Amino acid sequence: MRRRDFITLLTSAAAWPPAARAQRRAPPLIGFLGMHSGGEIAPRRDAETNRFRERLKASGYVEGENVDIDWRWADWQPAPAAAMIADLLRRQAAVIVSAGSPLPAMAAKHATSATPIVFVFGSDPVQLELVASLNRPGANVTGVIYTSSNLEGKRLDLLGQLVPQTQR
Repeated sequence: MRRRDFITLLTSAAAWPPAARAQRRAPPLIGFLGMHSGGEIAPRRDAETNRFRERLKASGYVEGENVDIDWRWADWQPAPAAAMIADLLRRQAAVIVSAGSPLPAMAAKHATSATPIVFVFGSDPVQLELVASLNRPGANVTGVIYTSSNLEGKRLDLLGQLVPQTQR
């Protein structure tokens, strides 16, 4: 190998690590917004956030390694919730998770049509006009509800299929 070729190879190899580091992207950001206050339900909140972390880990996402989570608590105030959502959108959150109340999900829906919004609460999202229907939520909003009277017919139908000889 000629000296010039060797020097060219050596200098180009030395340039690779900084270039490779410069292209490394920040992990995606999950914005988690709960309406309750941070201290008010600490034991339940900690159990829920730990369960959330465990489910993410089971899917291959580890907080601080390949995903960042910004935990926020609105203390039952709609105005701070809206400001928090605006900040999460400014920080380019990959998804916004709304828990404890429909207010953050509704505020997020009004703030963006591009960022996915996942909600977890006990109200009817169709009645709140958060989603078009339960089987096809549409847009960028989806989630889980604790209870819904809309599902009673489905539950009875499923029960009838599981136990067809039941009369009542």
